[in-house]
Amino acid sequence: MITTAKNSEKRVSTVSELTKSVDAIHWFLFHEQHLIEQFISSNKLSGVTQIRVGINCNEASTKKGKSWYNWLIPTLGQHFKLKLCFDNHTKSEIESDESNESKKSLSEVVECFVHYHGQYFDEIELHKDPRQRMNSSDKINNIFSDELVFAATWAKYLGKKVSLANVHLEDYEWVSKLTNCYIVEKIEVSGLNLNMDRSLQN
Repeated sequence: MITTAKNSEKRVSTVSELTKSVDAIHWFLFHEQHLIEQFISSNKLSGVTQIRVGINCNEASTKKGKSWYNWLIPTLGQHFKLKLCFDNHTKSEIESDESNESKKSLSEVVECFVHYHGQYFDEIELHKDPRQRMNSSDKINNIFSDELVFAATWAKYLGKKVSLANVHLEDYEWVSKLTNCYIVEKIEVSGLNLNMDRSLQN
């Protein structure tokens, strides 16, 4: 079990450290069921009511990963209000022996989680690949051509609030157009470690 603190590269792995992590993203590794019960107990005793759960989209595209998340999300959702944080660029740690498995798009993964587990969360967080820059003319002129924006739009259509993370200061033109579309409620600009909040208008 790995926890990444918000706006930090620090990672901790013990339940006592996890309980103390404020506003952290919890990445529950495949087949760590034995730690989940202890995690739930420790955080409930500490008065925690909401947690951020990391979703590796590459793992969620495999049958083993889908089975894992189908167990994990309801198990946690029975005790906490969840905010799912989707990472679409980190390599899967799950080895797949199924040669016909194909990676699902970010919007497909988000839709699956909303369809099967939407009762456990009201908001999602989409993580942009930190290596990717959005300052090319095609991405600025047509923001909906980007997979991240399409997934955010689709999630909003499905009734979920959306935040974006790992956005860089260099992407300011792209961010400006995105905020004017009222698609997302919050954008974390990692270059300055600040939040750009904007109320969602229907």
